Amino acid sequence: MQIRSGQSSHNTTLTICADTVDEPDETFIIAWVLQGYSFFDSNASNCAFNYQCLMTFTITDDDPTEVSLARVGSGAVTEGQKIEFTVMLGRELAAGEIVDVPLSISGTNVTAGDWSLALKPGAVNTGVARRIGGVVRFSGAGARTATLELTAVDDGTADHNETFDIALGANTDFDDSSLGTNVGGGADPHNTDKAFSVTVNEPPPSVSVHSSDAIGREGGGDWAGVELRLARALESGETLTVDYRIDIGLG
Repeated sequence: MQIRSGQSSHNTTLTICADTVDEPDETFIIAWVLQGYSFFDSNASNCAFNYQCLMTFTITDDDPTEVSLARVGSGAVTEGQKIEFTVMLGRELAAGEIVDVPLSISGTNVTAGDWSLALKPGAVNTGVARRIGGVVRFSGAGARTATLELTAVDDGTADHNETFDIALGANTDFDDSSLGTNVGGGADPHNTDKAFSVTVNEPPPSVSVHSSDAIGREGGGDWAGVELRLARALESGETLTVDYRIDIGLG
């Protein structure tokens, strides 16, 4: 560069190239080294200097960290059983980074008392913790995958089969100011891998037998009525087979 007559400074611009790669913020050091600096004065001989200036520069990433959701296994479960699934980030986090992932668990007639959620015991959940309100937190170096178990609570109540809908929060949920996400570009749910549904079946209904004493005439075609009562109505497609025997005692 040249500083010409009448100038006391010169500006140099570094251009940051945009990309579409989700990555941690980058910090680097720029060393401005003036070598063979020469000053010409017609009244004096040329002078040479060496000078170095250091500056720290940080590039904040603007590409969101993608979050995906996937069930482990398939098929319906019965009350009291567990539904295993994973929440995965598009990359491992670096030290100091946090991504809070909001989860939604819903369904027709599904209430908070119908399920419980926990990290799977024995699974490698590096840097993963559960927070209040169905939020899964990833924090620190190496955090990327969470393996969780959703238990369909057996409430002991004779009711109907239910469908649980498990989903990542919407884009707006990920941007909620109450979350602690601090990665450059924030975090967004995957375009397709962001929800699944599971049918939770009721256990087979209990059966009770109801009858009353009766008097009949020989050869008169009289009969004694017996009623089988189910603790709940059967769902569409359900069939219940009851084995029975008749013991006759003379009194």
